[in-house]
Amino acid sequence: MESGALITEPTKGPERPEPGAGPSVQAALAARLFAFLNERGVPYVVVGDVRDYERAVASDIDLVVAEEALPRMPRVLADFAAAHEGQLVQVIRHEHGAFYFVLAHRVDGRHEFLHPDVCATYVRRGRLLIAADELLKGRRSTPFGALVPAPGPAFGYYLAKRVDKGSLDRRAFGYLLELWVADRGGCLAQLERLLPRDGAPGLASAFDRADLDAVAPAFGDLRRALERAHPLTWADRWLEVRRAVDRWARPTGVWVAFYGPDGAGKSSVIDRVEPRLAPAFRRTARYHLRPHFGRRLRPGGTPVTEPHGQPARGWIGSFAKVAYWFLDATLGYWFRVRPQVVRSTLVVFDRYVDDLAVDPKRYRFGAPVWTADALRRVTPRPDVTVVLDAPADVLQARKAEVPLAESERQREAYRALAERTRGAVVVDAARPLSDVADAVETAVLSRLADRTARRLGLA
Repeated sequence: MESGALITEPTKGPERPEPGAGPSVQAALAARLFAFLNERGVPYVVVGDVRDYERAVASDIDLVVAEEALPRMPRVLADFAAAHEGQLVQVIRHEHGAFYFVLAHRVDGRHEFLHPDVCATYVRRGRLLIAADELLKGRRSTPFGALVPAPGPAFGYYLAKRVDKGSLDRRAFGYLLELWVADRGGCLAQLERLLPRDGAPGLASAFDRADLDAVAPAFGDLRRALERAHPLTWADRWLEVRRAVDRWARPTGVWVAFYGPDGAGKSSVIDRVEPRLAPAFRRTARYHLRPHFGRRLRPGGTPVTEPHGQPARGWIGSFAKVAYWFLDATLGYWFRVRPQVVRSTLVVFDRYVDDLAVDPKRYRFGAPVWTADALRRVTPRPDVTVVLDAPADVLQARKAEVPLAESERQREAYRALAERTRGAVVVDAARPLSDVADAVETAVLSRLADRTARRLGLA
């Protein structure tokens, strides 16, 4: 089958537990993180709406730390992860002074993720909106062990965040209103600092009246006012350029290619692994065999029941296929796959162009195999290659679409591919699906953790 599918979607955070349920896994891990930061003497506050943190942490944990503490946060978080059966697997620099960390912890036989988003000053789109000193001054403790800002700075931070996002729902407005009632003077000072000439009086009146309908429609104009009140400097622009160049040079996404004989269970494993790895990335994307020049294609297609049922093409057609696949793999990588990996995407391929050399009959390839092998030498390479391996009799029991001898040949060919592919992971696919998926997930997260440690100088 040469039809392909590309599915791209943002990853989702953990769901909130049902009312009356105990703390979620993320809430329990977050409580341990706050205790660890307190023990290490890290000057920090948790910003944003933390009203449910005793029972659920449904998204990122936004932390602001003192300027001098920011450089040591990777080591602090790596130490915390190591102390709680986890790894620091990801660091994404989404502003020049803000870092999104992903911690993967082993809990009850599976990986659970925590996402601390750490900065020293609140910067959005290169604009400094509120400094760490202001947020740390007057901080107070909470029942779940974290330290949070005083109501005024907390209001300023959260209002700036919602204005930047351009939306304000009833829950967010309720949180801001609680802060306004707790310290109207401090909140008003923040409001006037953020929006000195545009919108502050009308917004203050709306909060005094607890009138969401008077606030929400104005948020588009408020964002423009916020940008005018805090213009970008040339130094800010230069820092953003440097950050963008670094993101391109050192992508935080991962490209994983899956191989295996018919019956190894590639599709089932991918379906299980992709959502379990998704929390370590911003989004996910899936392809079959080739990038298809970055075109968006519908998933699915007609299942192949006789992969060797058609005769091979002649040399001319086979050489044309090699040339076409080379262009597709190369251009598709630079114009679609690479930008996705730069944007912290988990890119999954169900087979890749190397498959042409392993199973030429499937693709009706009639030219010498060395030409197909040459293709893999000149095309972009995945970050992680996973080969699913199982005995021929197991493969036949699952999918008897080729003879037993062909299953044996395919198995040996894929094992040989793994041997000549640097860093390939061979996984025993004869085990139950949950075990296979867990082995793949562990291997990919270990690669992520190793890469992160090298980049941060923590190895």
